[in-house]
Amino acid sequence: MKLKFTYLIFFIVFVSVSTPSLCQPVVAESDGETQQELRYSFVSENRFKTIHELDDQHFFPAKYQLGQKEIVPIEAGEMMVSILTGMVVIRGIENLGTFHITQKEKDRVGYVYELMSKEGKTARFKVVIDQENYINLLYFYSKTLGEHTFFLAEKEDQTLAAEKKFFTPKSKIFVRSYGNLVDKEVKPYTIVKDLTIANNQERVMMESPLSIDFKEYTCSTPQGTFNIKEAKTYEYRTGEFPSVRSRIELFVKEKPKRIYIYLSFKQEIECIEIGDTRYFLMP
Repeated sequence: MKLKFTYLIFFIVFVSVSTPSLCQPVVAESDGETQQELRYSFVSENRFKTIHELDDQHFFPAKYQLGQKEIVPIEAGEMMVSILTGMVVIRGIENLGTFHITQKEKDRVGYVYELMSKEGKTARFKVVIDQENYINLLYFYSKTLGEHTFFLAEKEDQTLAAEKKFFTPKSKIFVRSYGNLVDKEVKPYTIVKDLTIANNQERVMMESPLSIDFKEYTCSTPQGTFNIKEAKTYEYRTGEFPSVRSRIELFVKEKPKRIYIYLSFKQEIECIEIGDTRYFLMP
């Protein structure tokens, strides 16, 4: 008998402003301090074709410019710019911090956000993109807080090409239900090893690859092979991560009894969750 794949309509609304993202956690709270992920964001990591795709994105610049001064390199994780559903948060620069978004729109250079701090100071924030919808730079300007420009890192073409060939990109597999994943293998790009300890994504190295292999009755993962009893797809929405539209649940015989596969409105895999571990494909 064939494994039964079913699709159920099911709305789950979970709103949380304090948690930036369901599938892209980048900051962990530990001992009262904020621990940022020690990495850079790269120009070529992701395309942003609409302003809504920037919601819940976190950027780690490689270079910084104050006003018209010299552009200077910065350490990985030294600064972070987060664009949340209703606010922009800038960490690593004195006097900047959390700003509420009062208006946002697309213009000829990219995406523009009108901001206001809790003290009532206004600012403008721009995400400047190129013709291929990659981010060129992040630009912040305020009459009272000054001018700040953040530059993402650039990978050598050879390195990027090798990574794209090795890891599985989100756009590779169109997924509506588990049937679309049967007989397919994915190689995650990043991993959150244990959600109960820290919500930090760590890069998977090509020298130590991970893979998840989907079969009709089994799912082989770095945590072992699970025997699938049933697979269901639900419509699933969450205020934590606006791009998620549905979720596949694999009911398995072994613990943790369920495996979750989160899908975006593009029908792409946002993340795969097994117990307290999450796997992410290449943007």
